[in-house]
Amino acid sequence: MRVNYFPAGGLEFASSRLRVFKIATALRNLGHGVIFKDFNSASCDVVVFQKTWNYYGALQMFKTAGKRVVFDIDDLIATPIPAEVDVITVDTAAKLEQFPQAVVIPDALDIETHSPLKTEHADKLTKVVWVGNSENTYHIANAAEACRRLGLELTIITDLHGRSYAHYDGVQSLAWDLHTVDDEMVKADLFISPFIFDGEWGEKWVKSKSANRLLKAHALGLPVIATMIPSFEGLDLCTAYTVDQWEVALAMFRDKRKRQRDAERGLAIAQQYTADKVVEKWLEVFGNNEQV
Repeated sequence: MRVNYFPAGGLEFASSRLRVFKIATALRNLGHGVIFKDFNSASCDVVVFQKTWNYYGALQMFKTAGKRVVFDIDDLIATPIPAEVDVITVDTAAKLEQFPQAVVIPDALDIETHSPLKTEHADKLTKVVWVGNSENTYHIANAAEACRRLGLELTIITDLHGRSYAHYDGVQSLAWDLHTVDDEMVKADLFISPFIFDGEWGEKWVKSKSANRLLKAHALGLPVIATMIPSFEGLDLCTAYTVDQWEVALAMFRDKRKRQRDAERGLAIAQQYTADKVVEKWLEVFGNNEQV
């Protein structure tokens, strides 16, 4: 099988990295052909447009040539998806409310073969870490206040020059870099994934988000506390929302044994989302789950 991708961004664009480039590598490992932005309809069997509406003419051309056309979207974007698409794919079941005809395929695990694995846990909980886009830093507010109350060191890893970057007193910040983020994350004792439902993006948008950052933390050997959203269900998490709830949850993780148990359990769960496993779901959508 030959798959032609039209990604929304490059490797540093999270959704493209997890839903295009990691899957492309897994496809090649299985013997399938992968190309990018090739406008020759004879060059492929399947075309995947990853949340990009900039190639409608090409999409029509591929459809007319009898190619299978897939449109992948991992945001609740209201822009209509072209009628010529054969299959719509989304990253979470929560998005089926807006795209009921879609097929749910989770993000591939966001780690590399050389990513570090935290195996030793500190006797005392002192360092907490969050990773995300700068426009999502407002979600940290309640957890940041709880960390302040408990005297914990919170570090956020993000685009420091991005829009809507929310600053918090006492919170350290590091610039996100694809090549260093994993090493920075494992320096912490605990990863947090907080959400606020009445903020900029709205409850429906927030609750449709994927678990990819949380699973990444688990895959690096970190224990996690999170605000519960649908994609986190079944991951056996300690959860919190209000400042007081965050304070209680963080205090529980002062116990080294709890952090160790949580990290070991999470690491096992994260392995279910490696690209070599997720690619099988993509092959079902593409219409071929046999090795070439």
